[in-house]
Amino acid sequence: MSRKPRLSHPSPTDEIFSLKYAGVLFLFSILLCWPMLIVSTPLVFYDSVSYFGQGLQIAEFAEAQLVKIFGSEVAAGAAIDENASGGRALRSVPYAMMAYFGSLTPLGFAGAAILQTYLVVLMVAALVGRIPAQQRVRAFGLAAGCCFLTSLPWFASYLMPDLLAAAIVLYAALLVSRFDEMSLPQQLVAAVIMVIAIVCHYGHVLLAVGSVGAALGLRLVLWRLSGRAVVFGLAPIVAALIANALFGLLAFDSTSVAPKRLPVLLARSLEDGPARWHLQEHCGTYQYEICQILGEIPDTVSGLLFEDSGLRKATAEQLDKVRAEEPVILMRSFMEYPVDQVWSMVGNSVDQLVSFGYEDFAWAEVSRGPDGEMVAQFDFENSRQMFIGLNVVHVAIVALAALAIAYLIITDAGVRRSKAIEIVLVVLAAIVVNAVIFGGLSEPADRYQTRIVWIIPVLACLFWLRSRRGRAIS
Repeated sequence: MSRKPRLSHPSPTDEIFSLKYAGVLFLFSILLCWPMLIVSTPLVFYDSVSYFGQGLQIAEFAEAQLVKIFGSEVAAGAAIDENASGGRALRSVPYAMMAYFGSLTPLGFAGAAILQTYLVVLMVAALVGRIPAQQRVRAFGLAAGCCFLTSLPWFASYLMPDLLAAAIVLYAALLVSRFDEMSLPQQLVAAVIMVIAIVCHYGHVLLAVGSVGAALGLRLVLWRLSGRAVVFGLAPIVAALIANALFGLLAFDSTSVAPKRLPVLLARSLEDGPARWHLQEHCGTYQYEICQILGEIPDTVSGLLFEDSGLRKATAEQLDKVRAEEPVILMRSFMEYPVDQVWSMVGNSVDQLVSFGYEDFAWAEVSRGPDGEMVAQFDFENSRQMFIGLNVVHVAIVALAALAIAYLIITDAGVRRSKAIEIVLVVLAAIVVNAVIFGGLSEPADRYQTRIVWIIPVLACLFWLRSRRGRAIS
């Protein structure tokens, strides 16, 4: 275990996190959302409307609780209605709040998208560190290239929590590289961003465990593991779990770290076969709650979770019982069909690993309804035609960036000394973990990999700046 060196000079990250540069980075974050600025509306998905609706319900619930605390009568219907879709099954409560309250700012519906973009930009800035004056023109050019030639601006303009997955990967890369150069206040800022990124999607907890685990494991192998690194690696994950449990306790009198979650793992196993085979054989024995509607519901992930013929037809009480029984069904299914379950998970993970695209992206006319809710008129058909061409460009950029990274690491000792190999190993591990979680355990979707692969071109630009050629003054 190594001891963190005491700094006798300002940290290279102090400049990046100063008020002056924080303002510059916020302006850059707004400009990074140029696709959204051009059409005056964020890119959205069906889930965007769902997040916003849940945020509105949460705001009404909070208002009712405040009224109750101050002794007035609670308005009827102000609490979260568990028989409505938003009360029966919730996604991330914090992100729902971010989506709704962000829309109340002068930025409107773009507010949440710009805020999460800013958090990710801060993490990129922390990883890059201070840029020497003679390199700033080059750095500006490289940043502009990433803003126009990668998938980053499209996810920055997307009113979904996807972009925040990148903040988790960047934090892990920071842990294995520049973390020891940062002062304690800077480390705390990065850790707070990490907590926000984790709580904004239930799947991000596992992504954080895998990414941080890879970073700390690598530090251990390299004899660079310190107590502070362990604390800052694990504390954000623990804090996020506690935050989710508190949200569940306050809103639903439940201490679950994923309150009112959708039974995604059960849906995955039903589609792959093992859980379906187990239920068909043992429903008469175990009397699972889902057995009451098993013959009436689809056996695909999307059908089971999101279609009216799926679990939406279940009552709130039935859905709660299905959630409670999910771990038992999965364990018994695995015990009966271990090879099938593992094989399907590996296949889905590989499928996810090589899937890139924007199939869930859409332009939409977004407005506020009479009750304050988000109303979106989607245009998926024209959106997908546009994104087909963009995807070819972005995949090519990622491939070229990967080749550039390999070349720089092999040929430039300065790049290797800047912990480039450690950063690349952690990022690659995070990309694989991301594929396993969101493809192997959920349902493969193109956007799950596309939302983080833009980090590869960013790393190529960073390593070039640290190379002999990048440091040369023209």
